[in-house]
Amino acid sequence: MTYILGQKQRPLMRQYDFWGTLTHKECGHCRDVLPVDLFSKSIASPDLLNNRCTPCAVKCNREKGRTTKRANNLKHMYDMTTQEWESLFESQGRCCAICGATEPGTKHGWQTDHDHITNCVRGILCLGCNCALGNIKDDPERAEKLAVYLRG
Repeated sequence: MTYILGQKQRPLMRQYDFWGTLTHKECGHCRDVLPVDLFSKSIASPDLLNNRCTPCAVKCNREKGRTTKRANNLKHMYDMTTQEWESLFESQGRCCAICGATEPGTKHGWQTDHDHITNCVRGILCLGCNCALGNIKDDPERAEKLAVYLRG
């Protein structure tokens, strides 16, 4: 019996050669019957091969890694869950808390702004606003002087 993601599934299809050696196996993810050299080794499986073909395993691990890495970073750095982050971003109107930009300005996404002393999250910013805050070192007096300079 083969179990995938906690659900009972039909057994995966396998093809053998004349001598009984496994030559092809069905991927548990894409359901294609592929040569066994496209499956990585796994001591947990009776046929010593992973249930997913290598391309599917890489794709699934990459997707899982993105969400897990982000959630772990939020928890570790700001003691915040993904849901709390999304709630804060939603309360801002899903835009930068300073300039109101609707695009993050980088392929890496939105920046989580926080007080470097207390580590409390202040808001979600675009890259430009986050860099500007970093360059003035979160100093309100410096920001005021900068604004006076720009106006003058």
